Amino acid sequence: MHRAREAGHTGRLCGLDPADAMLDQARRRSDVEWVLGDLATAQWDREFDLAVMTGHAFQVLKPVTRVPARGGSGQRTA
Repeated sequence: MHRAREAGHTGRLCGLDPADAMLDQARRRSDVEWVLGDLATAQWDREFDLAVMTGHAFQVLKPVTRVPARGGSGQRTA
């Protein structure tokens, strides 16, 4: 996410991690919003245009719905 910011992304960047210690490391830079939790506890609803998962392969996965950024209808993908 830091690379996205350095490449010029000016929108919201948000990271989710279930480990306090990892968030302590990540929060050394303040250009990304970091949230403690996992996919099972995340409370976001259609707030992001793109979600990327790295690591934590054994988290509970929720169904994914594609929703256009402005208007239109969503398309279920999983």
